[in-house]
Parts: sequence; structure tokens; C-alpha cells
Amino acid sequence: IRRRRLPADQVLWLVLGMALFRDEPVHEVARRLNICAQGLATDHLLARSGVTEARKRLGSDPVEWLFRKTGTQWGSERYTDDTWQ
Repeated sequence: IRRRRLPADQVLWLVLGMALFRDEPVHEVARRLNICAQGLATDHLLARSGVTEARKRLGSDPVEWLFRKTGTQWGSERYTDDTWQ
């Protein structure tokens, strides 16, 4: 069984990090967040193309699900009287 260097859960963290550090290159965000399946995220273990491919592999569905889930939860906590959809 082949283990990917960037599993889907880490790629999702990477996408969130990209939103927070949007002025940084993607590979720098991955290095800062230490996103790598095999130890520390260095240029040796984490190729720039690998980050791009992992994002493509993840797709938009998990990110959309997370956005909707957190928006619903946080929105209902903050604005209890709002009922519009």
C-alpha cells in the first residue's frame, strides 16, 4: 500500500492555512504548518509539485462541507434570531 506524502486531512489543514497566510506561497505555508506525512516539512520531503497535486486530489467537496458546517454552527450561535436561509 502506497502512503501519500500529503494525506487528505493534512491537505485540508493546508487549505485553511492558505486562507490565513494568503500572501505566502503555498509551499511556504506547508512548511510553516509542518504539513508532511514523514517528519518535518522540508524541501527534501515536500516537493512543490506535490502540494499542488495534493490540493487537486482533495477537491472542493471537503472544503465546502467544512465551510457549511462551521458557518451553520457559528452562525446559529451568534445570530440566534436569524432564521433566513
